[in-house]
Amino acid sequence: MRGWSFDFLYLRAGQEPIPGGAVVVEAGDVVWAGPASGAPVRCTHMGGVALPGFVDAHVHLTATGLELTALNAGEFDNIPDLLAAIGRQVPDVSGVVRVWGFDHDQYREGRYPTLAELDAACPDHLLWINHIESHGTLVNSKSLNTLGVVSNHALLVGVENGIARQFFMGRITQEQRRAGIWAAVELALARGVTSIHAMEGGRLFHNLDILAVQQLLPELPIDIVLYPQVTEVDYALSLGLKQIGGCLPLDGSSGVYTAALTSTYHQSDEQGHLYFSREELLGFARAAQKAGLQMAMHACGDAAIDLALDVIEIAAREYPAPLRHRIEHFEIPRRDQARRCRDLNVILSMQPAFDWFWGGPDGDYARTLGPERWQDVNPLGWAVAEGLPVAGGSDSGVTPLNPLLGIQAAVSHHNPVQRVDVARALAMFTEDAALAGGAKAGRLVPGQRANITVLSADPHTEPVNSIRYIPVLATFVGGELRYCH
Repeated sequence: MRGWSFDFLYLRAGQEPIPGGAVVVEAGDVVWAGPASGAPVRCTHMGGVALPGFVDAHVHLTATGLELTALNAGEFDNIPDLLAAIGRQVPDVSGVVRVWGFDHDQYREGRYPTLAELDAACPDHLLWINHIESHGTLVNSKSLNTLGVVSNHALLVGVENGIARQFFMGRITQEQRRAGIWAAVELALARGVTSIHAMEGGRLFHNLDILAVQQLLPELPIDIVLYPQVTEVDYALSLGLKQIGGCLPLDGSSGVYTAALTSTYHQSDEQGHLYFSREELLGFARAAQKAGLQMAMHACGDAAIDLALDVIEIAAREYPAPLRHRIEHFEIPRRDQARRCRDLNVILSMQPAFDWFWGGPDGDYARTLGPERWQDVNPLGWAVAEGLPVAGGSDSGVTPLNPLLGIQAAVSHHNPVQRVDVARALAMFTEDAALAGGAKAGRLVPGQRANITVLSADPHTEPVNSIRYIPVLATFVGGELRYCH
């Protein structure tokens, strides 16, 4: 047994802290927690404020790692500077100039680069610019010709986006994947993350991502819950998994007008797209439910959420089992859908930082959804009012892999009705997220996994606008010190 003591110890988010509290660990689990004076072993004093270890319930782990090794479009605020940087890039070992994280809302021009601009910047090499939400791809003419896509525009969405992403992700080597995964894990540990729900493979990525993560699981110094973004139940079972789907896209993103809505977008005739028919998705849901697999499905718009809830309800009725399925994002729902999630025992996996970056009366949601509907996007307040567990995540690399940012975003939603308090926000990134992944974690009590995040200050008492800046002092995974500031 080994023990560590802290200036303050929270056994659970929102509870009163224990001054001079300590945790004693054996075989990766907590065996004792309380005042250090009563600990059964001598404890090493770490200082700081100890909390149950942060969990990020929605990370594209391989993609996050690949982002760290590509040109970052987020470093620029205007198209000429981006184009100049692209022109200086050398193709990577896959023969592609890779650019990650383009978000036109952060650019002064408020638009996408044109095909002519990209051709001028990169005429001789394959060019892949990944939209920050992965539901769009920007390419040059050389890439269009290689893909066999006929278009006068650089932006590809829908089916063509899927074709492009499969092609470019397929060119990534396994060495690149492994290096990226390690880089992403090191970043996560430095941000206090002890467990990641890794959303890997599928039509917007590549199934080689699944294998790369699976092969590294015994080596990685962090807890991983792997979600294969496929509908092949036998494949998930062959990997020994208890879950399937992850960010399995039932629809797209409101930023590129592909999130599926039951009404039109603001000042547009578009209603988005469903990527599965009812029959296709119901077949998957029945097979997963019958096999005892937890399902997780990406559903942003209310039409996609209706579809997800319909198939969950039918499959659960036909094959009763104590499974808690997940809806990823639950971004643009109706209030009645929150109540239906409660009735179906569904767990919501939500990303508070979406509102941080794209909420507000002048944000992207207001632009695409209108001056009223944006206010109920990412409705954490509705979820809490219905008593729903909400697993907090980043959707990294869509938003930064940083739970403290997510916690601050949750308590400062642009619409006060949709805000939660700090204790509830912390629970989203600890015990609720652990519940969503089926882990015995999220509280520092005997029998739970000894995952601990140590901060220099207490987010319960810090000013709200300072939470995201609190330094992480240490990160313990299974009782092992994996990061120390």
